[in-house]
Amino acid sequence: MTGNPNLRYADEPFKVRGHVALRWMSCPFDAVLAEIRPGASVLDYGCGHGLLALAAATERHATVLGVDIDRRKVAVARRAATPATTFAIIGVGEIPDGRWDAICVIDVLYLMAADAQREMLTGLAGRLAPGGALIVKEMASRPRAKAAWMRTQEQVMVRLIGATTGATLAFTEPAALEEALRSSGLDVSSRALPHYPHPHHLVVGRRR
Repeated sequence: MTGNPNLRYADEPFKVRGHVALRWMSCPFDAVLAEIRPGASVLDYGCGHGLLALAAATERHATVLGVDIDRRKVAVARRAATPATTFAIIGVGEIPDGRWDAICVIDVLYLMAADAQREMLTGLAGRLAPGGALIVKEMASRPRAKAAWMRTQEQVMVRLIGATTGATLAFTEPAALEEALRSSGLDVSSRALPHYPHPHHLVVGRRR
């Protein structure tokens, strides 16, 4: 990727700068961005500090709405925003109106109960424009060593530090995510992303 959005957080406190720098290095944003067509309208659902939204605007020339329930992170994202990115606070389970060429859900679902995850995916699938892609990046349970490290890290981030907002830790296997997207009428592709310390898995559903 050519543009490093971390530069847009230069005036933020050290805790925020450290968080986004670690996120940039550890999350497979390049694989997510590759699924977004150039010039797309994008909904970044659970945008956090806005890293993916900023990268999509730069790398894919996308117009992006990022939404999150965490007011603190949305405030940071708004300070980092570009003309092609907008950020908004939403309620739990709320889905913005509109039709999108791409909807990205990156490390969000595991913070919801399993039934809420499926309901959310169904609702988001209904917001896709024709030919649009619902891009879901979550964690798998294999390899076991990577999964154990990931679960420990998330317990610290959610339970102890409070860096991530969520009511639960409910990791869903990729096969279940694939089935949920197929049930929403989408054509599904799925693949592991092995070149990271975490067990990243990408599931993409495309509207015909």
